[in-house]
Amino acid sequence: MGDAEQRGQKDLLRQQATLARFGELALKSDDLDEILTEACRLAGEALGTDLAKVVELQPDGQTLLVRAGVGWKPGVVGEATIRAEEDTSEAYALKTGKPMISRNIETETRFRYPTFLIENGAKAVANVLIIGAKDEPPFGILQVDSRAPRDFTDADTTFLSGYANLIAAAVARLRTVEAGRAEEARLRLALEQQVEERTAALARSNAQLDAFAHTISHDLRAPLRAMEGFARILLDDFGASLGAKGGGYAGRIVTAAERMDRLITDLLAYSRLQRYQSTSRVVDSSRTARRVSDEVRTEFGDAVEIEVISSMPLILAEPVVLGQVLSNLLSNAAKFRREGARAHVTVRAEPRGDRVRLWVEDDGIGVAPEHQARIFDVFERLHGQEAYPGTGIGLAVVKKGVECMGGAYGVESALGHGSRFWIELPAAGDSPEQAEREGEALA
Repeated sequence: MGDAEQRGQKDLLRQQATLARFGELALKSDDLDEILTEACRLAGEALGTDLAKVVELQPDGQTLLVRAGVGWKPGVVGEATIRAEEDTSEAYALKTGKPMISRNIETETRFRYPTFLIENGAKAVANVLIIGAKDEPPFGILQVDSRAPRDFTDADTTFLSGYANLIAAAVARLRTVEAGRAEEARLRLALEQQVEERTAALARSNAQLDAFAHTISHDLRAPLRAMEGFARILLDDFGASLGAKGGGYAGRIVTAAERMDRLITDLLAYSRLQRYQSTSRVVDSSRTARRVSDEVRTEFGDAVEIEVISSMPLILAEPVVLGQVLSNLLSNAAKFRREGARAHVTVRAEPRGDRVRLWVEDDGIGVAPEHQARIFDVFERLHGQEAYPGTGIGLAVVKKGVECMGGAYGVESALGHGSRFWIELPAAGDSPEQAEREGEALA
C-alpha cells in the first residue's frame, strides 16, 4: 500500500470515528446549540480545517445566520448573517442541493463571499446543504474553511454530506420534542375546560415522539453497521499495512460501533415499552424464570450460577415483558459480580396477599443506599465502561416494564454485600392449565 493510500485509509478511519461519536451525541443530547457546535468541531477535526460553521436559514428564506462555529473571531457566531443572493455559494447550495468546493476564494470567479469570511483568513471552502424535514425548507448549510488554498476531494464532500444528514436528523428530532413540549404547555393552561381534548392530543404527541425515536434508531443502524463492517475489513485485509496505531484506531471504531448498537437495541426496547398496552394474563413465573435463566447462563457461561426456586406461584403479567424484566435483572446480577469471582444468583417468590413479590438476589458488588433510586433512571450509571460495560438502560427497562404491568419494583442492597432486587405483580390464583397453555405458546 502506497503512502497516499495509507493516508486515505487513515482519513477514512478518522471520518468514520467522527460519525460514530457525533451520532451518539445527536441521539442523546437535547441541546441544539451543543449539537451544532460539536458538529463544527468534529467536522473541522476530521478534515483538518481551521474553521467550520453551520449557518441557519431564516424565515425570509434568503438570510442565513451563523448559528454555530469554531475558529472564528468574536462577532461572527450568533451575529453574522449572509444574504443568499444570486452570485453567492450559499444561493447555489440552497438552489441545487449540491456540494460546493472552492480551492481558493481569492481567485474564485463563480461566487462572491461574505466579508467576515475573508477577514478570518479563509481561502479554501467546502459546503453542503443541511436538509429540512419532509415538506419543509432546508435547515441551513454546513461549511468548512481552510486558511490555505486546498483541493477538497469528493471523499471530503461525501463525508460532509453524510455528516449533514445526521445534523438534519438531530434537528428534526429536537424540533419534534420542542413541538411536543410546547403543545403540552398550551394544553396545561386549558386544563379545566379541555381535559379530554388535552389528554388525547398529548397521547398523539407522545406516540409520534416514540415512533420518531424508533425510526431514527433504525436509520442510525444502517450507517453504523457499514462503519463497523468497513473497519473490520480494514483490520482483516489491511491490518499489517495499518500498523499498530492504525489497527488500534480501527479496533476502537469497531468497539464504539458495537457499543452504540447495544445502546440502540436498548433504546428500542425502552421505546417499545413506552407504547405498550397492558394485556396481562396468567403466567407461570417458575417456567419464565427458568427459561430466562438458561438464556443468561448461555450469555455469561461459567461467570454466573443461577438457582430458581421451583415453588413459585402463578401471576398476572405480560409474558414477553416479564421475560425481558427478569432477563435484565439476571444480566445485571451477572455483570456486577465481584472482581474475579463467580456470580451466585437466586430467583424466588414471596406471596404477599393478592400480590406476589419475585426476588433476584446476588452476591455482587452491591449498591450504596444513596444511589438506589436513580439506578432505575435512563442512562444512569455508577461505574465506568472499562469496569462494567453497558448502556445504562437495563434497569430503566425493568422500571418501565413493571409499571406497564401495574406492578412495583425496588432494591435492597449495601455496598460490597450484594443486592436483592424485587418486582411485585398481582397473584393469579390457581389456574395451572391456563398457565401451561401460555407457557407452551411462548416455547
